[in-house]
Amino acid sequence: MKRPLLAAGLTVAFIGMVAYGTHYGPQHALKNGLERFRAALPPGSSFEFSSARPDLLARGAHFTDVTLHVHNVLYRAHELHLGHVTLSSNGEISFTRLDLAQPSIQSAKIDAQANSVHLRGLIIPPDHGAGLNAVELSKLVLDHGDAQDLTITPHLENAQGPLQLTFGTLSVDGYGRGRSTSISVDAANITHSVPTVGSYSLSFEKLTALFGDFTAFLAHSPAPHPLPPVTMAVHGVNAFSSGGRVLIDDITFENKLENHGVLENLLHAKGLHYRKSEENLPVHLDGKNSTLEQATYLDTNKNKIKSNISIEIPDYASFHFYIELLKSEKEPYNTDNQSLKSMRFSLKGDRFLQTLPKLLPTGLASYLSDGRFYLALQELAQSEPAYAPAADYVHAPNNRTLSIDFVPSRPIPLSAVSLISKSPLAGMMFFNQHSISTSVQ
Repeated sequence: MKRPLLAAGLTVAFIGMVAYGTHYGPQHALKNGLERFRAALPPGSSFEFSSARPDLLARGAHFTDVTLHVHNVLYRAHELHLGHVTLSSNGEISFTRLDLAQPSIQSAKIDAQANSVHLRGLIIPPDHGAGLNAVELSKLVLDHGDAQDLTITPHLENAQGPLQLTFGTLSVDGYGRGRSTSISVDAANITHSVPTVGSYSLSFEKLTALFGDFTAFLAHSPAPHPLPPVTMAVHGVNAFSSGGRVLIDDITFENKLENHGVLENLLHAKGLHYRKSEENLPVHLDGKNSTLEQATYLDTNKNKIKSNISIEIPDYASFHFYIELLKSEKEPYNTDNQSLKSMRFSLKGDRFLQTLPKLLPTGLASYLSDGRFYLALQELAQSEPAYAPAADYVHAPNNRTLSIDFVPSRPIPLSAVSLISKSPLAGMMFFNQHSISTSVQ
């Protein structure tokens, strides 16, 4: 094509409607523009509609039952309302408004549909004749956009199973290079079925977020790149899988770049609830006032990550983790090259040990409650003194705090850490008297 599809297509379709006072009437100009638009489409493409009329006040046009087929991508809309379409000298096309009723997209990579979509101040960069599926998202500009009853179904590769995202409402404001972008979502739900794992879903009632220049992040994709500064708040989180259901009342997250190349991530969650399937836990926990705190610091100069994680369950237990991750110097943002350097775990309270058997499978619960675990731990402490404080604590917790420090002789790749939960032998290789120490206070 000699001109970009969007520039030579939609623009010529409606450029005549702004030429008031010429010898062409608006209807004639619209018809002439549509003929040239169809002629500008790539071979095998089509553009059909039931009716079309100029909108003189908006300097645009209104269509019904629209179907646009370009490069194996099918765009549909029951109604399409365009306002003041303009073309810049470099091929950008802009719309003061773009309203769609019951729009949908079908392609090899994604299907999407909504009840309605409203866009204001939209600027689309040149697509070089490849159609909307080739537009660079990092170069889009959008003053405001919102969608109602939006459903997105990506077509995943490698038979990962169906994935679907639904949003009651989704709105975006201030998207574009050098701008802060705000996002608001109501009634969201994500469902995914993985053959080797099973089905899971994640939903939330409300999400609000303010991003820094998000286009800079997209411009580096798919190469790993840190998120731009962001503040986010989520309410009413509900995560479900075959292992049970986790509910979180409120989550706040802040990501910001500190001085000297230190990236700081702060997460706070309050109201932690867990259900095994649809049943209540056999132990009463104060989920409403339970909290999760995580502070993570990424030093981009030294390729190190430090993370402090605290879980507090009032009148029951508290857990504290300190993790250091060493990252590859060649690929500082590649998570595949992260290693675990150290970890600390603290447990406080008698009630936790007394009720723990009720939370575990029958076989493991019996092993803990009938004293066999304590005898095994006491025998282990005789050969490896590092476990002696742990044996003393299990025998008589007396409201004391047990702390376990794990510092391996060499950093452990995170890909190998998962072996600990799958193989007791692998766990013994990691957690030995040379890498672990315990204390009671």
